[in-house]
Amino acid sequence: MGPSSVLRRAPLLASFAPRFTNWFEHAPSLSPKTRRYYRAGLGRIVNTELAGMTLDRITTEEVDSLRLKGSPAWVNQGLRTLRRLLGKPAEWRVIAAVPTIKLVKEQGRELTIDQDSEAKLLTVGKQPMTDVLVILQDTGMRPDEVFRIRIENIDWMRQIIFNPPGKTRASRRSVPISKRMFNILMVRCGEKREGWLFPSKRAAGGHLTTVAKQFREARRSRLAGRLGAVLRAPCVRHRSIRSNRQPGDGDESDGTRGCANSNALSASGVGSRSRSDRPAEFTSQFTSQ
Repeated sequence: MGPSSVLRRAPLLASFAPRFTNWFEHAPSLSPKTRRYYRAGLGRIVNTELAGMTLDRITTEEVDSLRLKGSPAWVNQGLRTLRRLLGKPAEWRVIAAVPTIKLVKEQGRELTIDQDSEAKLLTVGKQPMTDVLVILQDTGMRPDEVFRIRIENIDWMRQIIFNPPGKTRASRRSVPISKRMFNILMVRCGEKREGWLFPSKRAAGGHLTTVAKQFREARRSRLAGRLGAVLRAPCVRHRSIRSNRQPGDGDESDGTRGCANSNALSASGVGSRSRSDRPAEFTSQFTSQ
């Protein structure tokens, strides 16, 4: 019999965690979002009873008995991180086998931001959150797509914004500019003909990456009726896609499928308007459902 492929006694999960952290923090193939995801997931896993177990003792049965608190998505974050954490030592020949880890079923959010809630948020909200909210509301774009809007991708004559490739191939599309968006874009662009629509000197990429803090403050405001108990940013694009979908949408080959793809638009949206009052040249999404 040849020598075992596993040359050393398996370490405790807690002892192996720093090596795993070093890998995902420096792996060039991982995006910043993935690193944040693993960072948060690992923080939960090391606070469970698995932290005191050696890696080769963590079986499918042990994982199935693990009780992580929170929503299904929050639980799956921990389970995905654990699956990756156990996969790396197998790849590095620290352990011989990896347990099967099944994720829990996630339910999509049905709650949306209606016209009244949106009006309250815009009343108490601060810039740049309010401008971001309007664009999310009227286009169904992902938050990161809005943050990455470049002025040179705005077609003022056709009144559309071109969105380069993003999370999916279907995300490469043009989205219409509503009347209120047009005013926002005019003010933000001013005399500039290129550059980020939402520039940020502090961000490494040169553009805004989040308005989460301002959104939280707005929805928890007394003037907004304390919407914080029922609203979260991911409500936005769910409603936008449902509102914008028309018979035949999603079957086109002109790059507009992304606007009608509920999977591609599931990250964060603020309920959009109906298209029943669409002018000939562009969408004016003002009417309520």
